[in-house]
Amino acid sequence: MSAEQVETFLHPQFVVANKQAALEEGRLLGTGLNVALGAAVGVVAFDAEVAQRWSIEDGLDVIMARPETRPDDVHGMLAARGIITSRSSHAALVAT
Repeated sequence: MSAEQVETFLHPQFVVANKQAALEEGRLLGTGLNVALGAAVGVVAFDAEVAQRWSIEDGLDVIMARPETRPDDVHGMLAARGIITSRSSHAALVAT
């Protein structure tokens, strides 16, 4: 086993059975191509300020969803458990 393969075990992963159950129950909202290792679950915030507030003030696990991230989104990115972008985002990859 290589060092790169070992690293995959250090990041959160979805349980395959849970993903399959979500699919069967109609709860799987979407799929995509990950650009970084790991998985996250939480409420979706479409704004960096909301992501930060929900995470810090309300104690929620937050997924920040943006078309792409910008430098002024960094506070939301740091507060979020995960980041989803519809376009490639170097900043989101660096934040993971």
